[in-house]
Amino acid sequence: MMFTLVKNIEPNVTETTLPMVVATPEPRLVKLVLTKEGDVAFAIGNAKRQATSYDVHIKLQGAAGVVAPILGKQPSDLHIAVLDGEAPVTLRMQGALEEDGPILQVEMISPIWPAASESNSRSTH
Repeated sequence: MMFTLVKNIEPNVTETTLPMVVATPEPRLVKLVLTKEGDVAFAIGNAKRQATSYDVHIKLQGAAGVVAPILGKQPSDLHIAVLDGEAPVTLRMQGALEEDGPILQVEMISPIWPAASESNSRSTH
């Protein structure tokens, strides 16, 4: 679902906030704050391209939003790279896919990312 949301953001918008119901033991309404981080270079074969990088911050609502950061339970941000165009494609996603889950990186097998970009993508915010 996250991939579909990010692919449908207008490329000229720098920040978007969307509501989302998440499947925790008790369903919870959160806000997703999607912020455009800028462009990141990659290559497919010899063709050099630019993808748009987004940070997705999960903003908890109510008392949970106040207490979670104090208790270290604030969900980690997701980082998503999208190739814009007529048919946008999600190329890479880094973040936890479940509550308290490990930070994973999911990416297309073909793009080649510069070494500096890859080391930056592995850092967590």
